[in-house]
Amino acid sequence: MDTKTPYQGNRASIIIDAEIVHIEAIMSRCLAMGADGAIFHANYWRNRLLTLRDSGLSHIQNVAVQSLLGDLVECC
Repeated sequence: MDTKTPYQGNRASIIIDAEIVHIEAIMSRCLAMGADGAIFHANYWRNRLLTLRDSGLSHIQNVAVQSLLGDLVECC
């Protein structure tokens, strides 16, 4: 029995969850600064979210990423 596979899958999911939380927190701050004050602009966040989306997300993770992408469309 291979006990590493489930753990690795769970670990990957935890890392993706943390990445989504991190992007949500930092992206909102950068976008609130506007184009002049932000270090990372909308295209940076869009690319990061699209890369994350294409990495094989759970349904809940995909919903969160789609919501953040929607925030970018509304903002920029």
